[in-house]
Amino acid sequence: MKKRIIVITLAVAAVFAAALLINTNLSHDPNYMIKHSAVRLTEGKGQNVTYDCGHFIFLADQRLPVFVFIPSEDGEYVFDITDISTETDDVLIMSVVDRKFSDLITANNFSDEEGSVSNSISDKTFLQKNHKYYIFTDASSNSGRIHKGSFRINVNRSAEDIRPAEITTEEKVRLRIRTGEQESVLFVPEESGYYRFNTSIVSKNASTGFSSVTDVTSADGDQTISVTDGICFLEAGTEYYVQVSIDEIRGNSAKVDVKCRRIEASYFDEDGITELDHPAMIDYTADSSGLILFRSESDGNPKVAVYDSEGMPLRSDDDSGEDFGGSSKDFAVVIDAEKGQTYHIFVYGKFKKCTVFVSPYTDDPVEDESSE
Repeated sequence: MKKRIIVITLAVAAVFAAALLINTNLSHDPNYMIKHSAVRLTEGKGQNVTYDCGHFIFLADQRLPVFVFIPSEDGEYVFDITDISTETDDVLIMSVVDRKFSDLITANNFSDEEGSVSNSISDKTFLQKNHKYYIFTDASSNSGRIHKGSFRINVNRSAEDIRPAEITTEEKVRLRIRTGEQESVLFVPEESGYYRFNTSIVSKNASTGFSSVTDVTSADGDQTISVTDGICFLEAGTEYYVQVSIDEIRGNSAKVDVKCRRIEASYFDEDGITELDHPAMIDYTADSSGLILFRSESDGNPKVAVYDSEGMPLRSDDDSGEDFGGSSKDFAVVIDAEKGQTYHIFVYGKFKKCTVFVSPYTDDPVEDESSE
C-alpha cells in the first residue's frame, strides 16, 4: 500500500514538473508547442497527409500537421503540394515562415474567380543553411466547418543556383516583394562598424504602405544581428543576409529600393557637446560608472539609439527632451554606464542643426543644465 502511494505521489510530481516546464517555456516562447510538435520534412522525400478536421476535438481523426524543414545548403527551394483531393471542396493553403514566423511563402490552390480549385500548389523561396523553417497547411471551405481530404507535400532544391542580389554602400538594390512576405539582399562589409539599411517603396500603387528591415543574419547561420531602425553592427568580410518586408500596401506586390551606408563616428568634445548637421554615430567612453544622460537641442525632430561596445542596442528615444532643456521633439535617454566602456550614440531624424549633450544624470533637470 505504501509503495503504491509513493508511486502515485511520484507520478503526480512528474506530471506537475512537466506541466511547470511547459508553462515556463510557453511564457518565454508562445510558439514552443508548435516548434516541438512539428513533423520533420526532408529534402526530396515527400510525405502523404490525410486530414479530417473541424469536429469537436474528441471526434477528430487527424488534423493538418505543421512541418519543419532545415536546409543543408543556402539556396532557392521549391515547396510542392500535389495530389490534392478533398471530400468537402476545400481550398488548401500553404505558408512557409522563418523562425520569427514571418511569411516567406503564402500560396493556395484557388484557380480563378469562378471558385474552381486545382490539385496542386507550388512556390519557391531562398532559404539559409541550418535555419529552421516551418510549413503550415490549412483548409478552407464555404460548405461548412468540417474538412476532409489528402495531399502530398515535398520540398526540393531549385535547379537554379540563386543567391540574393548583392548590395553595396555605393549601389542600391531594387526588389519586388509580395504582400506579407519578405525578400533578402546579400551584403559583405569591407570594414567592421555600424551600417544602416534604408528601404523605400517606389511603386505608385503602394504609396500608402511601408517597408522595413525585419532581420539580419550571417550567411553561415551562426549570427543573428540586432537591428534598430535598420541600424546594426557588422563584421568585415562576413556575408550577411538582410531580410526586407512590406506591409499595408494596395495590391499583391510592390517594388522596394534598398540602400546601405556605413555610419562614420564622431566624438564629444571635452565639454560633452557635439554639433551635427546630419545623422551620425557619436562615440562616448565613460570615465566613471553611473547613470549618464544624452539629450538634444535642435531645430527639427532628432531621434537617438544607444548601443554598447559590442553593437547591442541598449535604449532609444524620440520625444523625451522637453524636461531637459530641449523641445518636445528633442530626445533624452539615460543609460547605466560602466567606467572605461565605449558607447555608441546614433543620432538621426529630420534636422538642420542638432546639438547633443552628455552629462551625469540626476533626478533634478536643473542640475543637469549645468553641464552645458
